[in-house]
Amino acid sequence: ISMTAQKVMVAFSGGKDSTASILLLKKKYEVQAVTMKLGLEGEEKKIKKIKNLAKTLNTRLHIVDFEQPFKDAVIDYFTNSYKQGFTPNPCAVCNQIIKFKKLKEFVFKEKLADFYATGHYADKIKIGKTFFLKEPIEQKKSQIYFLSLIGGKTLEKTLFPLARKKIIEVKEMVKDLSLANIKESQDVCFLQNRNLMEYLK
Repeated sequence: ISMTAQKVMVAFSGGKDSTASILLLKKKYEVQAVTMKLGLEGEEKKIKKIKNLAKTLNTRLHIVDFEQPFKDAVIDYFTNSYKQGFTPNPCAVCNQIIKFKKLKEFVFKEKLADFYATGHYADKIKIGKTFFLKEPIEQKKSQIYFLSLIGGKTLEKTLFPLARKKIIEVKEMVKDLSLANIKESQDVCFLQNRNLMEYLK
């Protein structure tokens, strides 16, 4: 990497997608990673694994405590929606308010990077002066629906390293690494395998 390499901050969960994103970006950028503390069960253990993985990847890791914002913006919204008879979409709201607003604002406010990247299977396209979401190559894993609330301005300094990668390539890239998060991301992370009805009670 040259001395003038641009800096990228990767939202890092320790799973295969964010790990592969770091490996891909390192070829061209100076890369750091950021992970969030959300106050979920078993989090300390997982963060320890994420720290070890970041060390293996030779990537500086930042840890931010977003427990309260996550509760306010995502968990409370989720339960209140059901109380009012609506069906919530917590992942789309989390992407909009937490990952692509609060976390990204933290990165740029602290001047930690020139770009922000995530391991989503998504792509972007510029039409005129505005960016829009676009389907990735791996359409059966496309996550643009869950990113649909983030808006064109946010996409401007966002990178999606997996836009042109197939799942099989991603798995191959990380197969020898001790991932912190092996399971596919569940739809609703804070349910943590609990039954929805039990949780709502």
